[in-house]
Amino acid sequence: LVLRMSFVFEDLKQNKVLRNEKDYEKLYDFYVVDDRGKPSETLQEAKASLAEEVAEDIVSSIVKEW
Repeated sequence: LVLRMSFVFEDLKQNKVLRNEKDYEKLYDFYVVDDRGKPSETLQEAKASLAEEVAEDIVSSIVKEW
């Protein structure tokens, strides 16, 4: 799966842009059969895993900048 998106992460209290991404891209490999190095996943499970990874990556990168 490939997720492409643009987003703005703002501190509304200080009226400050913390991150402005125009072409964020995240690749997530998933397998529908076992024995490929990762457990098998359905498409729905892969989408949920991708969303979780994206959220963790974005928050982590913003926190590191502070």
